[in-house]
Amino acid sequence: MAYVQQQNVHLFTSTVREVLQMTAELREPSKMSLQKKHAYVKEVIDMLKMKNISDALIETSDAELSLKQRKRVTIDVELTAKPELVIFFDEPTSRLDNDSAFSIIILMRKLSHAEQSILCTIHQPATQLILQFDNLLLLAFEGKMTYFDPIELRDETVLRYFARYGRTASAEENFAEYFIDVVTEKREGFEEWSDVGFKRSSLLIHVADLFKSGSKARIVAKSRS
Repeated sequence: MAYVQQQNVHLFTSTVREVLQMTAELREPSKMSLQKKHAYVKEVIDMLKMKNISDALIETSDAELSLKQRKRVTIDVELTAKPELVIFFDEPTSRLDNDSAFSIIILMRKLSHAEQSILCTIHQPATQLILQFDNLLLLAFEGKMTYFDPIELRDETVLRYFARYGRTASAEENFAEYFIDVVTEKREGFEEWSDVGFKRSSLLIHVADLFKSGSKARIVAKSRS
């Protein structure tokens, strides 16, 4: 398992390549030769198209790398460790502009297509970002689950589900904000949303089922209310 932190914590005096090589040397099996470890670092750099910045200093300013590029380095570090099960992303789009956020989510989608399972917390993303995820786990106050299902906005399955127990989403509304508004609003005469989610979710599935051996890689978004 790998963990991509929300903060980009790196040795700022090192280059991108040096950071990745250090990760490979420390976290990959000791029986693997140094040559093979560095060869895999090169493979990761080429796969994620970062060759043009591979010899740039990390630093903490935008002099060498932009915020988006430093976030990609943080992701690269965890990929270099060769996670066998899942990569957990902690709000990877925080502090990024819309274009950069979309670029990071598309990178995650690319990793999923390469059979890498991904579990991600994400805070009020734009609708176009939500559409990139396969499953949505929506938590209400105190971590109570209200929804854990495939997120199929194109066929409006999830929208009909929330409209059944709340209000209908408007055409111009951000779906992430809509989901959170519905599950947090007080509804006189209705059950709490956490109870509705536990009893009536159309397909309640467990995290273990998503990542069981041999299953197809998926992206799961955990949205915080």
